[in-house]
Amino acid sequence: MASTSTAESGSKELKTNPRGIPHAPFVSDIEHHIGGPEAECESALRQFQEAVSKYRYMELNLNQRKSGLEEKIPDIKKSLSVVEHLISQANVMLAYKLPEAQELLTSKLSSAQQNISNVIEDLEFLREQITIMEVNTARVYNWDVRRRRLRREAEAAGKVAPDPE
Repeated sequence: MASTSTAESGSKELKTNPRGIPHAPFVSDIEHHIGGPEAECESALRQFQEAVSKYRYMELNLNQRKSGLEEKIPDIKKSLSVVEHLISQANVMLAYKLPEAQELLTSKLSSAQQNISNVIEDLEFLREQITIMEVNTARVYNWDVRRRRLRREAEAAGKVAPDPE
């Protein structure tokens, strides 16, 4: 699991993963989060949908980055293989000395592999955050449906005429 860091923003603490993606808060007390039993929940639902949209946008960008890295790694490996072949087979004049080129390509390969590992970790983290926000949305929506049904039942019970016995 990704480690977390916190950043102060006003009086609230914002938890993030190591690369700055914010954690999605799980809403355990819906009524308190909404603002009470009489508060409207549309703004909370809208906020949750906006957060899901932002997470999906980040996910799209990370998937594109992952694709780029997956294309880049084989090219780096191929270049490294060519350099290793040149080192073992010939003394060729190049812009880089062969050990320097090998070191450069090895560091680029290592960096690309670390980057792809970070991207995969971030994608897993984002999927988790999207799920949390979708659960929050469903819980708030269900809470609102239940609240409206109880209100209708209470109104219907109040309007029913008493039995004439």
